[in-house]
Amino acid sequence: NGMSVAIATDSDGAWAMSLGYELLGFAASSTIENIAKGGGAKAGLNIDTSLSTSLNGVGISVGLDEDLAWSIGASYAMGGSGLNIYANYSQADEGGKIGASMSF
Repeated sequence: NGMSVAIATDSDGAWAMSLGYELLGFAASSTIENIAKGGGAKAGLNIDTSLSTSLNGVGISVGLDEDLAWSIGASYAMGGSGLNIYANYSQADEGGKIGASMSF
């Protein structure tokens, strides 16, 4: 339970600020960034917001960006085995992924 704030800047004039809040198993975070022109395809002001929680061991997240494009994701960790199954979809990317990862 708590709040987090982070701020970063660089010598090109780009900056970013991240705000997060967590309460009773629900988390909300938002990142606001201004990428310097010529610094990439997403130059300018960008805002990404996400809400997430875990329900019966299934992690669920919903996101929204500055263009109001949404994303949704779910993941499930298989006990202590290190196996994680996930699925996500992004409107901005017009697609998603389903997969599994193993860590040990």
